[in-house]
Amino acid sequence: MTYKFLSSDQAKLINLSLECSKVVEPSGFSKILSHLNSIMELEYLIVGLLEFSSNRPILKNIFNHTFPKSWVDFYTQESLSSIDPVILFSAYSNLPFLWSSTSNKDPVLDAAYSYGLQEGIASTASTCSSSQYKTILSFSGEISIIRSSLERFIIPLTLVTPLIHEAYSRIICRQRQNLNDNVYLTEREREILNWTISGKSVEEIALILSLSRDTIKFHLTNIYRKLNVSNRYQAVSVAIYAGLI
Repeated sequence: MTYKFLSSDQAKLINLSLECSKVVEPSGFSKILSHLNSIMELEYLIVGLLEFSSNRPILKNIFNHTFPKSWVDFYTQESLSSIDPVILFSAYSNLPFLWSSTSNKDPVLDAAYSYGLQEGIASTASTCSSSQYKTILSFSGEISIIRSSLERFIIPLTLVTPLIHEAYSRIICRQRQNLNDNVYLTEREREILNWTISGKSVEEIALILSLSRDTIKFHLTNIYRKLNVSNRYQAVSVAIYAGLI
């Protein structure tokens, strides 16, 4: 049966587009995503900024709206974005697509399933002037709901994703400028983050720097406070994007 795009949905999208044009703070962006969730009627939503180098997407930033925090932490810690078929497929798709359409069987998607993310739909957009950066919206929910309603999602996502990209890019640029102007990382803090990028654990960093584990944790706590993040991997992502390391 062909899905009929309702006038009520159209009104919600118009209001959403107006909100996207005005938003400058993460709190306002989160409100926009809540409205988008209500239109899509799906439980989980996450947004990411992709940078394309030699046509290969690199996940530079994450704005987690309703995905399970335990999954996002695991995904980040294991650097799964480099092998995530959804991220990799985004380089070639300009239309919304199902997660399952990117791979018949994939360990990243299998792992996501174990966290309750059964199936998903993703959509990407970039600016007309530059294709170096793309925003990716990724929704998840029950398999039966997403696969039976794919046609319903295509129109709103095709319309909304470019607006979300503009809003998200504006917020990130503002955050980056604020960090550059107001945040200073000490030499030791930058050193710890660089070892984190190399995949070293807290214990390994302590051994390399001849410091105690508690001292490393103390420095990390200061980094989290300065960058307004909650773990090492978020700190690395923010620091790199802001040009602090």
